[in-house]
Amino acid sequence: MALATVLETATQKYFDKKLTTQIAFSSPEFFKIYEGANTRGEGGRSYVWHPQYARRALSFYGRFGAHTRVPIENFTQAELPNARCIASAVLDEGDVAENTGAAKVIELLAESLSGLKDDVVYGMAGKLWSGAGGLEPVGLQYAIATAANTYATIARGTYTWWDNNRKNASGVEVSLALMKELQLACIHDTDNPDLWVTDRVIFRKLYNVATTGTRLVTPSTKAGKLYANMGFEVIEVDGMPVVWSDNAPVGDSTVGTDTTGYRGIMYCLNTKDIQMRFVPGRKMKRTEWRNLEAQPDVIACDMKNQYVLAVKTPRNHGVLYGLKEN
Repeated sequence: MALATVLETATQKYFDKKLTTQIAFSSPEFFKIYEGANTRGEGGRSYVWHPQYARRALSFYGRFGAHTRVPIENFTQAELPNARCIASAVLDEGDVAENTGAAKVIELLAESLSGLKDDVVYGMAGKLWSGAGGLEPVGLQYAIATAANTYATIARGTYTWWDNNRKNASGVEVSLALMKELQLACIHDTDNPDLWVTDRVIFRKLYNVATTGTRLVTPSTKAGKLYANMGFEVIEVDGMPVVWSDNAPVGDSTVGTDTTGYRGIMYCLNTKDIQMRFVPGRKMKRTEWRNLEAQPDVIACDMKNQYVLAVKTPRNHGVLYGLKEN
């Protein structure tokens, strides 16, 4: 019997779908979105949905005015492709042989699987922001941009609700007034943002501002307590949690109008509006340990994820950019 088959009996057959083990990095927004992820019921490799909001330019002309009728192209659906992620855990049979005894072998396998899990989560959390589409998922940095572009095959611009909100701080320090201005722009009826995400530098600056303005509140909402219980740094400003993330984009000289140093960025998100959907059977799916034909002294297993990340109504999100970071 192959060694891989024997070792499989001593390990978990399926991976931890709730990711309840120790968190090796700071990415609270990933865990928030992953918590609400689901499996797509239909087949196919793309995620298609109907835009919830749209508007167009109106034409005004007088009683005797002439107006040339031009067909207007209507969009009826948006589409994003799924992206596939495969990561491998590899063990040398020599290492297994050196760790004789059932307890040592199980411990060796457990450490390898723990490292695999951290690698997969860390990589997925990074692409949550930086994914550029194509072979990668479309990340938040692209979906919630500082300028109008195209998202999910739909052009964003002046006459569409498909565009997200943005505010250029033009190189000034972060302030509660700027945050509130953007937050209000993201509120439409009951569609409210529920999370601020930024990098650690802007988080520290905001902490100082909020403390001085006595607007800093220890987490008291359910969402704020959830982040705190998971071990993340979180503060609440006007009842809205603010977290920093390892993966949140850091500004550079091309963002904002200030001429010195880097320009910080804050994202105002409605996480309920962000859909993370997995293809059936491709959510933290670990294969069995197996022997490799090309490397007979090695055993390996794969972790497979295939999913899409969709920001269904960009107008309920916003980006505050051009903040002074230096």
